[in-house]
Amino acid sequence: GDSGLLVEVAKVLGCLTVVPFLTFKIVGGLVVPHMGSGEYFQNSSKALSAVTLNAVRIAVNPASAQLERVAVVTGSSGGLGLVNAAWLMASGYTVVFACRSQSRAEGAIEQATALATGYRSRIVKKNPNVTLLPQRAGVFLQLDLDSLDKVAAFVTTFKKWMSESDQSNSSPIPRRLEIFVNNAGMAAHSFGGYNTDGLETVMATNHVAPYLLSRLIISEILVPQCLNKSLPSDGNTSGEVCRFVTISSLMHQTTPIDFASTIKKGTMHSTLKDVLTVCYDKTCTRETHPIFRKVRNMYAISKFANITLARAIPRWFEEELSKQQGGAATTNNGGVAPFLSSVAVHPGGVATEIFRHQKGTTKKALNYALSYNLMKTPEQGALTQVWASTRLHSEEEVGEKKKKPIDGPIHNFRGEGNGRYVADCHDGHSTILSLAAQDAGVHRIIEEETDKLLKAYITL
Repeated sequence: GDSGLLVEVAKVLGCLTVVPFLTFKIVGGLVVPHMGSGEYFQNSSKALSAVTLNAVRIAVNPASAQLERVAVVTGSSGGLGLVNAAWLMASGYTVVFACRSQSRAEGAIEQATALATGYRSRIVKKNPNVTLLPQRAGVFLQLDLDSLDKVAAFVTTFKKWMSESDQSNSSPIPRRLEIFVNNAGMAAHSFGGYNTDGLETVMATNHVAPYLLSRLIISEILVPQCLNKSLPSDGNTSGEVCRFVTISSLMHQTTPIDFASTIKKGTMHSTLKDVLTVCYDKTCTRETHPIFRKVRNMYAISKFANITLARAIPRWFEEELSKQQGGAATTNNGGVAPFLSSVAVHPGGVATEIFRHQKGTTKKALNYALSYNLMKTPEQGALTQVWASTRLHSEEEVGEKKKKPIDGPIHNFRGEGNGRYVADCHDGHSTILSLAAQDAGVHRIIEEETDKLLKAYITL
């Protein structure tokens, strides 16, 4: 299509005219480590170790013969999501490609299957004495984040699919959801676009829809899965029911400087409500409303809200579990209390097709030229979310000698590591997370306002 042609033209133009950027890429991340590829080799080693250890864990687990382990990656028709899905397929997970376009998803599944074969050989090389689970397939289920009704419809379809047994085995086995990656998103390509729900398109796609999706997955899939006594135990003695990974961005730091302080003062109409709805009467514009003077502010605020989502997910599970079981305590896998783990990930600046919705051929070509000659490749950029998707809980489980907590509190998902912010395969919660994004009060208000928007879809 047009985007594909623009990408190829941009690569050529970039090679011919963007010499400083080529130099920057060679130097990698020495100047801006979260944008360049300087930490690629370190991240690759850590991600491969995490994937390998997890693949070995589920391969040697007797429960794996009784379960089809499932992972969902939204927006996996290309870029980061496709690479993430391929690594999970190589590890033994059936991966649901939750995408809008069936034709793009089917092409991505073919590509991911080929990539997974190569990734699997790297896993085997690292642990030649372990027989891994067979490489699993990718499955397409349609998910359109541009409509809240379609988000709810996806959950209904996915719930039905999950209830069906895997018929590829001689003895059909039940499915268990274990990894959910909120990967899909879009760049701030324009101002004034609205979806079918009357919501500003960037905020709706990047925040409101994944927020609703995560809530429904917890209430409709994961809590019933946890309470289903007929479902075989997954053999996970940590008590973790599922791992959520939500893709945020360092761009959250560029949220308007008065955003957090203003919404905490309670002047919601002029700030957060407008951010979420951007005025149903369509009167808010960059010229008339200060918070929207820069198009990128919408993207930045949506990435800020992704951190809100990552923080909220573990608590939502606890609340919904208590509600559905009538307040009685429950245990999982031999007396361990069940929990969801959740992290927000900054993948770095990555050359993907995120600009394909951008208006203006010249601007789009320039962005592709800069990204393909300056930023990480999708395979490099996906390493942190691959690491976060598969990382085990503690050094004891990893089998390393315990000298000090590795990568900060992120090694303990049940405790203070839950809901953390990670970048370059390490805990970036206290180093690159903005002060505003560490403020629980700000996140509480974002939750409250988003819940109000979704009252027709969720029961609080």
